[in-house]
Amino acid sequence: MVTGGWIQLHRKIQHHEWLWPQNRQYTELEAWIDLLLKANHAFGRVNFGGEKIEIERGELITSEVKLAERWKWSRGKVRRFLNELVVEKMCVKNGTSRYTALRLINYGLYQGDRTSRNTGYITGHGTSDRTQTKKEKELIRNKNREKLRDGTYRQPAEPAEGNYRKTAIASIVRSAGEE
Repeated sequence: MVTGGWIQLHRKIQHHEWLWPQNRQYTELEAWIDLLLKANHAFGRVNFGGEKIEIERGELITSEVKLAERWKWSRGKVRRFLNELVVEKMCVKNGTSRYTALRLINYGLYQGDRTSRNTGYITGHGTSDRTQTKKEKELIRNKNREKLRDGTYRQPAEPAEGNYRKTAIASIVRSAGEE
């Protein structure tokens, strides 16, 4: 029996009739795998309830209500499960009244990082090392936290087309600044 290593699992498995039946209650393992499968594989934008949200690799935007419906769980069970993932340092969770932003820690390790730089979520706060070093990102985060504390932080300007964009990462930075 193989005891080490990892495998990649294609998202198409969710559409297989008897391997991934749709109308059934998920186990905790299936719920975790479902989150891995639902997470963005690359930087992108998602439309959630008419709101465009930018998310990084390993992040997903959802809601406790949607997860409860999908997994056939109570909303309380979903909340407890997500909180347990946070405690176990498996994800970072940030919620609003409209959605829950999840960043899966070590997503690059689970899914095989396509670049030489890992998405390195060692602290649980998560940084994407695409263009900036961790030190540069930490300086920016600290600067934003200071601006939050003294009230000089300003949201990015609204795009010309009128759609206000929020980023899941900005929400995480904001919540980290409030701690």
